[in-house]
Amino acid sequence: MDSLLFFQIILLIAFFIGLCLSIQRYRKKKNIFRIILIFLFFQGFSYLLAIVLTPYSEIFQIIPFLSALAILIFVGGLIAFNIRLEKKIERTTKDTEDLEQKYRNLVLNIVDVIFELDKNLDISYISPQVYDLFHYNPSEMISYNITKFIYPDDLMEIKKGFSRNSEKEAPLFMECRMVSKKGGAIDVSIRGSIVKNEEEYSIIGVIRDISNQKKVEKILRKEYERLKEINAIRSDLIRRTSHELKTPLISLFSSTQYILDTYKDKLDNELLKYIQIINRGGKRLKDLTSNLLDAYNIESTGLKLTKKRVNLTESIKNCITDLIFSFEERKLYLKEDLEEHVIVEIDQSRIEQVILNLLSNAIKNNVPKGLILVKLEQKNDKVRFIIRDTGIGLTEHEKSRLFKKFGKIERNGEQAKIITEGSGLGLYLSKEIIELHGGTIRAESEGRNKGAAFIVELPI
Repeated sequence: MDSLLFFQIILLIAFFIGLCLSIQRYRKKKNIFRIILIFLFFQGFSYLLAIVLTPYSEIFQIIPFLSALAILIFVGGLIAFNIRLEKKIERTTKDTEDLEQKYRNLVLNIVDVIFELDKNLDISYISPQVYDLFHYNPSEMISYNITKFIYPDDLMEIKKGFSRNSEKEAPLFMECRMVSKKGGAIDVSIRGSIVKNEEEYSIIGVIRDISNQKKVEKILRKEYERLKEINAIRSDLIRRTSHELKTPLISLFSSTQYILDTYKDKLDNELLKYIQIINRGGKRLKDLTSNLLDAYNIESTGLKLTKKRVNLTESIKNCITDLIFSFEERKLYLKEDLEEHVIVEIDQSRIEQVILNLLSNAIKNNVPKGLILVKLEQKNDKVRFIIRDTGIGLTEHEKSRLFKKFGKIERNGEQAKIITEGSGLGLYLSKEIIELHGGTIRAESEGRNKGAAFIVELPI
C-alpha cells in the first residue's frame, strides 16, 4: 500500500508538471517542446483518472490501457493540429505569392531602376529597366561595384556621398552621370536608404533618368543669365537717364520756385497759373528721378546711411511744414500728437524722405476735408510714429502690393476723390530705408473707404 501511495504521488506530480510546463511553453514560444509537453499532460491526466477511478489492486492492469488511450488522443490531436497548420501555411503561401506578384508587377511597370547594394556597394539586385536606361542586362551588373558605372568625373563626389550616408544612416540623394554600355553619359538621380539586417546592412533605392530635367535647367540658366544682362542694361539706362535729367529738372524747379517766391504778387493770374503748373511738374519729375536713382542704388550697391542723433519730433514737424500748402489745397485737417523730445540715431535725410512719402500718400488718398493724424511715441527701446488718414482705405489685395517696386495701386472709378499720380516707388523705398535702420513698416486698414494707417517702428 505504501508503494502504491508513493506511485500515486509521483503520477500526480508528473501531471501537474506537465500541465504547468505546457501552459508556460504555450505562452512563450510555440515549437516542438509544446507538443512533447502536451503529451505529458495527457499522460498525467490518464494516470490521474486511473488513480481516482480504479481500486489500488487493479491500478496496474488499467494503466497500460489508459496510456494507450492517451497516446491515441495525442496522435489524433497532432494530426488535427497538422491539418490545421497545413491549411494555415497554404493560405500564408498564397498570400505571399500574391504579394510577390504585386511587387513584381510594380517593379516591372515603373520607369525608375530599382537597385540593392551590399555594404561594399556591390550590386546584389537591379531591376530589368536598367537595360532601357544603360543598355546593360541585369546579369551584366550584378556582383559588380556600382562605382564601376559612375562617370569618372563624378566618381569622387559619389563615393563621398555613399560614405556619408553609411556613417549617418541618413537617406541618400545624389545627382551624377552614369556610363551607358554604348559609351554615353546619362544624368541620373540616385535615392535610397539603409536597411539593416542584424549586423549586416544593405542600401535599397532607385535610379532615375533626369537628362531632360538637366536640359531644361541648362536652358533656364541661360535665359536667367540673359535676363540678368538685360536687367543690368535697363538699370544702367535708368541710372544714366536719371542723372542726365536731374540737373535740368533741378534748374527748372528751382527757377520756377524762385519766381513764385519773389514775383508771385507781380504776375497776372494766367501767367501765374502756368508757372505753378511748370513748378509742380518739375517737382514731380525731380522726385521721380531721385526715386529711380535710389531704386537703382538699392539693387546695385545698396543705400549708404549716414547716421547721427536727431530729434525725430523736429524732423516730423519740418516735413509737415514742407507740405502745408498741400494740406490747404486739399482742405484737409491735421492733428498732431507728438512727444516733445524723441532722440534717435538715424540718417536724417532718409527718414525725412520716408515721412514725406507717407504724408504725401495720406494727402493724395484722403478725401477733401478729411483728417490726417500724425502721432509719435516712445516705448521702451523703440519709437513709433503713425500717420493715419480718413481716406479711401485699402483692400487686402492692395495691402499685399503696397511695398513692392512699382507697386502703384490703380483705383479705377475713384479718381475724383483722390490724387492718383505717382511712380509706385515711394513706399518701396520707404520700406528699404526703414529696414536698413533695423526698423519695420506696415499698413493697416479695415477696407475700402475706412481710412488707412502706416506704422513705423525704429530702434532708439
